[in-house]
Amino acid sequence: MQEEVARGISRRRLIELAGLGSLAAACGGLSPSATAAPTVAATVAATAAATPKTLPKPEKTAIKVGLRLPSLNQQAPMRIAVDKGYFAEVGFTNVEIITTEQTREGVLGGSLDVAHMETSDVVDAAGNRGTPLRMIAAHSNYTSMMIAVHKSIRTLKDLEGKDILLGGTPGTKDFDDRAAFLKKAGWDITTIKVNPVTVPGGSNAWVKLLSEDKLFMTPIFNRHRNGVLAAGHKLVVDEKVYGSDVLTASTAALAQTPNLFVAFIGAYIKALQIVKDLGNQEYVMGLGPKIGITVTDDIRNAWELDAANYRPHTGGFPVEDMDGFTKRLFGNAVPVSKFFDPTPLWKAQEILGIPKDPPKL
Repeated sequence: MQEEVARGISRRRLIELAGLGSLAAACGGLSPSATAAPTVAATVAATAAATPKTLPKPEKTAIKVGLRLPSLNQQAPMRIAVDKGYFAEVGFTNVEIITTEQTREGVLGGSLDVAHMETSDVVDAAGNRGTPLRMIAAHSNYTSMMIAVHKSIRTLKDLEGKDILLGGTPGTKDFDDRAAFLKKAGWDITTIKVNPVTVPGGSNAWVKLLSEDKLFMTPIFNRHRNGVLAAGHKLVVDEKVYGSDVLTASTAALAQTPNLFVAFIGAYIKALQIVKDLGNQEYVMGLGPKIGITVTDDIRNAWELDAANYRPHTGGFPVEDMDGFTKRLFGNAVPVSKFFDPTPLWKAQEILGIPKDPPKL
């Protein structure tokens, strides 16, 4: 998947749906046919060619976008939109992309216009607590729920007294959610005494501690999988589910600068078409060095799965998957209308000539 930055509180939900067989259909990647419906990418391209200036001009030309994670798979769509000039096309003359864990604080305080947040955090804040922010588009819808144990761990009992990391502390949504997946897999850590820890740094740091015999259980992500298994460690949870990251804005900003968000999302959707087409992989990998990210073989090999996490590549999401996700985390499905404002997304989709997604709430 993607990655997380440990901070001792709820972090990124690890989830990714479907294997590559079902991905093709989900992404519209069916076999070419003379009678097949045009893909989203083709529709976006055709509409852009026919009506290149239909997205509204933003109320201001400078925009600040906060991204949680310093990883290429998470930063790719925004970096593509800058590099390809999609933001410039709609009228943004200054796009500042800021990597920070304080995205919610930034968007609520006004230092960020758009914030990249965990889906669970947005649902809880806006849907359950009434925080004045809203999801405005999906980011990475899916991810892998993978939890690895050290190669010395053969049974659950072997974890007794050992340091484990589940991206949070007992009682946080991330920790408890992963613990539930562990229990389902026959690794119920509540039946033994373990030492839950949080450590500074992101998931690369977690895997490094695993390799140094300092951690004995940790979540991992797509790019870590091959190396972790090659080192003799074992995956005890390996599932694909929904509910990773979304893009958000404050309710005040949505009311004050509605065109800004329509224009932003329109450019973002165009960038998602680059992500969707795996023929663009080398181009995307080439963005890494430009933004200070070293592209390793693990990152390169994980791109197909990482790119698929953005499906359906429209800025939208399946409401039924979101309902299942919120029910799993909070006990009851949280009404999507409580935390999602579809107005700018639907307007951008309409202008680009693609169907509303989601079609209704």
